[in-house]
Amino acid sequence: MGANPTQAAAICFFLLAFTLLAGAFAGGGIILLVGALVLLGVACFFFMKCKPWESQEE
Repeated sequence: MGANPTQAAAICFFLLAFTLLAGAFAGGGIILLVGALVLLGVACFFFMKCKPWESQEE
C-alpha cells in the first residue's frame, strides 16, 4: 500500500471506520457507531504520526 507502513495502517483503519459507520447507519446499532468512532480516532492518530517523505532521512 505504499512505502510508508504507518500511512498504510492509517488508511486501513480509516476504511474500516467508514465501513462500520455505514453498517451503523443501515441499522447496526450503537455498538457499530462507537466502533466506527474509535477506529476513526485510531486512524487520525496514525495519520498524525506519519512523517512526510521530504523530511525523512535517507
